[in-house]
Amino acid sequence: MWHNEEPIRTDQLVTQLQQLLQDPRVSTLLAEVVNIAAPHPLAVRFTLRRSDFWLPHRLAHLLCLLPHHDDASIGSGPWKLMHFTPELVRIESHARWHLRLPLLQAVEYWITPQLFDPMLGSSCRHPVQIAISDAGDLKSLQQVSSSISLGFCYLLCRPRAGFTPAQARRLFQLIQQSGIIARLPLDEGLITPSQELLPGWPVPLIDAETLPLPSSLTLYYQLPVELHQTAEALRQLLQQHGCTLRVVFHEVKSWHSVPQINRGYRDGRSADRGCAGVYLGWLVTARQSVAPFHVHRSG
Repeated sequence: MWHNEEPIRTDQLVTQLQQLLQDPRVSTLLAEVVNIAAPHPLAVRFTLRRSDFWLPHRLAHLLCLLPHHDDASIGSGPWKLMHFTPELVRIESHARWHLRLPLLQAVEYWITPQLFDPMLGSSCRHPVQIAISDAGDLKSLQQVSSSISLGFCYLLCRPRAGFTPAQARRLFQLIQQSGIIARLPLDEGLITPSQELLPGWPVPLIDAETLPLPSSLTLYYQLPVELHQTAEALRQLLQQHGCTLRVVFHEVKSWHSVPQINRGYRDGRSADRGCAGVYLGWLVTARQSVAPFHVHRSG
């Protein structure tokens, strides 16, 4: 059932999916999909070029989100949006959800710019504040407890013409060997090198590559502001090895408004993804490479 209590029809899903395939990002994500049809009122059929084991996971991607065909604010998941204003976002449990229901009836997210500390700005040291009270009590809130959570950042390379996979491995081998992440001019422990992808799963060491780097590369990166020092340290490191690094800072936490990123014309991308655990990504293949490191957050 949709959140407005209308039944979900398979023809609606097929229409939405076909529209999504017009987006180049979705067509790339679902590259093996040849056709989508509804042979039965309770079935959606995907015709593939070849077997795709990851298709269910691809369909769970945010790009494949299926809102109501007439109103994109209406969905069908376990939570339904009930209130959306600059001050408050309220979601409530969807009673007609077909799987296990949430344990909470409602969750409210209050946007409280009056509690924002402008001195910290977009630093990862700026606390994420969780307040349990009525809106009228915000001014009188007192801190009960605080903690530091572990997040992560990553550096991603996309080899292309003039920047081979072997040169990408050389770049990450230099970062590992140089230890620049451990020597950043930041508060002790704020950004530290990652030694494990997950507990007990160590980050693999990259074998030394002797080939030279390209004469120039471009790095796009975003918040938090502590990545300024990280980008500068990387620029200086590559300069020592005959590579000029052009550094471009994108001041918001989204890549959608950067045409160069959307078209894929980038050599490297660095970003912060704070999270509650220690999940880190690492991949070294012919298509992309990822180097992780930790960012510690106030909370």
